[in-house]
Amino acid sequence: MTVDITSLGIHSRLCPNPWDDHLDWTFWLQAVDEDRLSAIAQYFRQAVPHDRRVLRALADKLDPANRKYSSYILRKISGRPKNVLVVDTDPLSVAMDKGDLIVIAAHLRIADAPDLRILIWLADHLDPVSAKDSHFVVKQRKGRPARQSRWNARFNGDQPWLKMLGLKVDLKFREMGGEDLDAALHHFTDPIAVTSPVSRSTARRAREVFLKAKARQRDRRV
Repeated sequence: MTVDITSLGIHSRLCPNPWDDHLDWTFWLQAVDEDRLSAIAQYFRQAVPHDRRVLRALADKLDPANRKYSSYILRKISGRPKNVLVVDTDPLSVAMDKGDLIVIAAHLRIADAPDLRILIWLADHLDPVSAKDSHFVVKQRKGRPARQSRWNARFNGDQPWLKMLGLKVDLKFREMGGEDLDAALHHFTDPIAVTSPVSRSTARRAREVFLKAKARQRDRRV
């Protein structure tokens, strides 16, 4: 589905930012790391401007330098050939037409302001209108998954990771009615419920870090 990105607001219903009314780049970086394709498409359709860290992370999925992590493969659906009267020499147009992910990934890595056509093309293939349309599929790496996600490893220290975990704990706490914190903490210790379980004490500490960060941000605006 093609959407005019410039006509959309910066706020996203998928990511109600706890500190301010703008997108938190860490949410989208984690979405790339966890291969949530529809969320990434929503980022391209709604978020302006686009964070370079998120773009580089997606480029690593399209043209991975490290095969230890998952990657995205374009599954092209063949159809009737186009009646092309003029040969298009624009490299980005050619790359999109051929599905050349190496060229597209290189553009995401080096462009100061990524071409809007590329962002719309990515969104349309990450979250297509129909399964009959060309789309990306996730190619998981072989073997046992890593204990720590690449998203966590991007940071020096644990504060950003704790804030993100704390946000999730607090959302789960409110989702459960806002009365039973122990039940919310237990949810994040269950390996069936979450992909990266943590101890109850870590989940509790993460929520405390998140609430303190939220309070500091609120105080700055007063």
